[in-house]
Amino acid sequence: MLIISVCSATIPLIFLIIRDAHARRSTVLIARGHSAVGWMMKIGIRSIFALALLASHSIQAVHGLVGEFDRLAVCERVIDGDTFEIVSGDRIRLADIDAPESYEEGYQEAMDYLIDLIYEETVYLDIDDIYETDIYGRYVCVVYIRHNSAHYKNINEALLAVGHAVISNYYNEFNHYNWILYVHEDTIPELHSILLLPLFMLGTLLAALICRKKSKA
Repeated sequence: MLIISVCSATIPLIFLIIRDAHARRSTVLIARGHSAVGWMMKIGIRSIFALALLASHSIQAVHGLVGEFDRLAVCERVIDGDTFEIVSGDRIRLADIDAPESYEEGYQEAMDYLIDLIYEETVYLDIDDIYETDIYGRYVCVVYIRHNSAHYKNINEALLAVGHAVISNYYNEFNHYNWILYVHEDTIPELHSILLLPLFMLGTLLAALICRKKSKA
């Protein structure tokens, strides 16, 4: 899915460059006085647009599969099988799952399991983009921890997998059918890396503008 999105955003960029390169060689453009600098400016603008589209497509493709990391924190206290507190004092509610309440069977087992997974560990929070918090002020999240050098573990899915929680669909951005227990780090969007390409093209465009101004001086 990610490869298809990258290709769909890259092909228009390649087409634009080839088309304009061919047009620049034509006598029509020469007769109209189109300079190399003008051509560079036009390619720069179109390249930035196409690369921005590439970044958008790439992030959306990954987002549809595993989500995103909105915040890093450390778990300070586990409250029950689906709620915990981070060092800032904010409370985190695991999205779309329900663990047993204190008066229900399995409460202690679910809580102990969550403690084993995240207590005093760094957690990666994918916060709901629709409401962010629930009616109690808790952040509604899909939560991940680092599993090994290449993978993250989905804590919501982990509780479901061992039977310590059940699905409980609430209105939010998440879809538990898309969850996988172990997520490869390459499928986590890294916006800063993707933006390097359009920023480079923007620098090229600015350089072309400066050269054009100097040539007119």
